[in-house]
Amino acid sequence: MPWDQTENYIRSGHRKPEDFNPETLKTITLSQEEGIKAITAKPWNIQTTDVVSYLFSKENGWTTEKAQEWFREHRNRAKESFSWSGTIHSIPQSGNLIRGKALHPIRTLHPNEWPEIREYLKEELEKSAHTLSGTPLNLDHNIPIKGKVLGAEYEDGAIEYIAQLDDPTITRQIADGTIKHCSVEFEWKTLEKLNGHVPRGITFTGLSLLKDFSPGDPQTTVELWEAIIGKLKKSKAREQAPQQQFIYHLIREPAAFLKEHFSSVWIDQTNGIQGIYGLLHDKPESPQPMAFMFMKDKGWTTEKVEDWLSSHPQYSQTAEPPQPEPASPKPLGEAIIASSEPLPSDLIPKQEILNVLPEDWIVRAWSIGPQLLVRQLRHRLTSQSTKDDRE
Repeated sequence: MPWDQTENYIRSGHRKPEDFNPETLKTITLSQEEGIKAITAKPWNIQTTDVVSYLFSKENGWTTEKAQEWFREHRNRAKESFSWSGTIHSIPQSGNLIRGKALHPIRTLHPNEWPEIREYLKEELEKSAHTLSGTPLNLDHNIPIKGKVLGAEYEDGAIEYIAQLDDPTITRQIADGTIKHCSVEFEWKTLEKLNGHVPRGITFTGLSLLKDFSPGDPQTTVELWEAIIGKLKKSKAREQAPQQQFIYHLIREPAAFLKEHFSSVWIDQTNGIQGIYGLLHDKPESPQPMAFMFMKDKGWTTEKVEDWLSSHPQYSQTAEPPQPEPASPKPLGEAIIASSEPLPSDLIPKQEILNVLPEDWIVRAWSIGPQLLVRQLRHRLTSQSTKDDRE
């Protein structure tokens, strides 16, 4: 679609909104200083996120001509790497590279450690991020790994890193999803008592990949560089491939459902049948079907869809979508807690549990089972809290 403008922004030419799953749409800041944002989303039936369009703030002096020039020069670099990764001049020719997010401004709980509650401030992370560069890697904070952090910067609300990893076993565990979070190790000059203890003058001493422990910051990530490049190549190939077409069958009007609580799930992947489930306003306890989609390249026609619906009434009634077996819980080495809550006790307040639950944009990236668990738990807690407040 062509470039356009609003009162505050110049918007780059973009793909049609109907090509994307609206549940996955979000706006991210690429450069606060330059006034550049991006709208991202996942195309239908594709698990990788793509850029829908870029937004250039008029307050920062952007004109259509300047924005188009930036777009031509930066769009490939913006998609394929961190904007700061070009500052790393020597990339090793052997071994694997990993990258990810190491720490966000957050408040965390560390049982049986001192200080037990730690508050990480944005200004401290911005000043100390570069000290993570050159530090060693280890596993679960106690097993050394062959490799080191090559570079680190504070960007987009987190400390981002690139590291060299020369351990084939750990590489495989990252590839299969056994390891997907990390935790920083550091020293500090002073501790300030705030909502817990705030480390000041941080110097990072290592980066730990987590296999058997839960992360203090649940938004941390660990990804293989080759896998990221592979995803980008696949994404580009999908862009060039014909768009998948569906026959869309509506079960209930979208207005009957709570916003931002939709999930898509394969009912029959072999035959190309997908369901969209949500939480009803008048019955939010369990997900209900909103619509079904039938892939045309699997041979579906309107008549065949009607026949299938007639012979499978259980799917269009109140059946819940299939859920995977829950994963075994990992030991709690660290945990995130809210800044406004008091120190933990034997009884955990409802609000503290609500604050521990990840934000909805994180939950959307999970499989359907964990998504439903978190959303139902949040609903039960908020509903009961409201009832208690009235009483």
